[in-house]
Amino acid sequence: MRLNRSGAALVWMLCLLILCAAGGSVYLYTLYLGEKDSRLASEHRVNLLERQKRSTEQKVEKLREESTSLTEEIVARQTEVAALRGDFEKESRARETTELKLREQESRLKEIRTSLEAEQREKTSLAKRLEELETAREQLQSELKTAQEEKEQLARHLEQAKQAPRQAAASGPGFVPDYGVNAVPSPVTEPEADLVSLPAVDPKLVSEVLVVNREFDFVVIGLGAKDPVELGMIFDIYKDNVLVGQAQVEKIYSAMSAAAVVSGYDIKDISEGCVVRPAQGVL
Repeated sequence: MRLNRSGAALVWMLCLLILCAAGGSVYLYTLYLGEKDSRLASEHRVNLLERQKRSTEQKVEKLREESTSLTEEIVARQTEVAALRGDFEKESRARETTELKLREQESRLKEIRTSLEAEQREKTSLAKRLEELETAREQLQSELKTAQEEKEQLARHLEQAKQAPRQAAASGPGFVPDYGVNAVPSPVTEPEADLVSLPAVDPKLVSEVLVVNREFDFVVIGLGAKDPVELGMIFDIYKDNVLVGQAQVEKIYSAMSAAAVVSGYDIKDISEGCVVRPAQGVL
């Protein structure tokens, strides 16, 4: 009986041990499965992280390459900017130089315009003066022609007066010299005596100074294209029958000519109204 009881107790103990072992095994298996799932999950997470790391590293490498490319592009752009800045500074200096030259040219043009306007006014004044002188010259030519005719007539009368004594001696007593109608021998006046003492020239080449331009050392004489005057002719200029200068013809107009005062003479000694006649040796 006791044996049966001891065996039953032993059986119960074995059963308990088996149950405890089974429970422990189940528990350990459960822990194993949990650890396995945890390990698998960890490995999955590690793989995922490694993939993310590789992806991130690829992105970083790509960004590094892009950064290098951008750096090179920035350097290139900075070089271009520096070059453009240099070109801009050169253009600015060139523009300043050009503006300065333009201002100088404008100033010169203004001076030239002012000078041209002054010359135009002087030219207009001279043209008006020349017109007046042309009219005066025509009047003077008419008077000179009349005076020349009177001079020739007086010369004939003087010649007749000189021949009268010889004719009287040849004709005998009672001869009365004939001086012509209204002919009255008269002594030659002082100016005429001075003119006679000068070399004989063509009366058409004798005139006077109409204008004296002391700024440019030339005179305007009363001989022009209508008279036997030519370019390059040299005329003596007399004031009170005294030689005060010479002038060479440089421009011929219809009724007057412009002549430059020959070097060696002072234009201050020449004035309007001085007599002009061809220089000695000029026909």
